[in-house]
Amino acid sequence: MTRIALLLMSAASLAACATTNGSTSGNSRAYADYLIGRVANLTEDHRVASDRYYTALSRDPNDRYLIEGGVRASLATGDHARAREIARHDASGDDGVAAAFLVRSADALIAGRWSSARALADHVNGDLGEEFGARILQVWAKA
Repeated sequence: MTRIALLLMSAASLAACATTNGSTSGNSRAYADYLIGRVANLTEDHRVASDRYYTALSRDPNDRYLIEGGVRASLATGDHARAREIARHDASGDDGVAAAFLVRSADALIAGRWSSARALADHVNGDLGEEFGARILQVWAKA
């Protein structure tokens, strides 16, 4: 079953590549790294995913999908230093990447910057797990 899903996902990725305008912009390599990272994440090869997202971010440092994928893959491998570095790329203000806000909030908490930790956790607008993590960070920051 997982092979069928992987084949379908690969076919969809190839179809997406075939429907692009065919330009050879500098971001085409970042897009290729994004696709490889996404497939690697889905197949739970988080080390490859982390490396590809990180490489793609060097070409397109403000892409929110690269930031999100990179932070998640880095955390999945236990590479907290890389997750922190990638999280710092997120400069999209209040509408930033939830995983990046969580990492930056945890860093502020560790450094004893309580109000900063609470403020960063307040900006988390993600899935249920991210929302739960943000609330835990807020409680710790208030303690």
